[in-house]
Amino acid sequence: QNHTTDEGGYTMIRGGTVTGMSVYCKNDWDSDFNFYIYKNGVSAGTMTMTSGNNYARKDDFAISFVAGNYINAFMKAPGGSGTVVKIAVLVEIVT
Repeated sequence: QNHTTDEGGYTMIRGGTVTGMSVYCKNDWDSDFNFYIYKNGVSAGTMTMTSGNNYARKDDFAISFVAGNYINAFMKAPGGSGTVVKIAVLVEIVT
């Protein structure tokens, strides 16, 4: 499958499982928002960051992938206002 460079993410070099996600950011958004893990362009897992929190983690994903699958993460903010900056995301995988 072809992916454009502006999507970000990685083509996996061997099979495995996404098991968790950890996010830190400077967050003063006035409502909750979500981080998503996508596999081959389809949402495969979601984690919510609560309004005003700077840290969120989820350790119970079980998203299997094979060599050649494309994995990336997105943040989507709903309506509301504020800023979210200095975002650092760790996606945990086990191979």
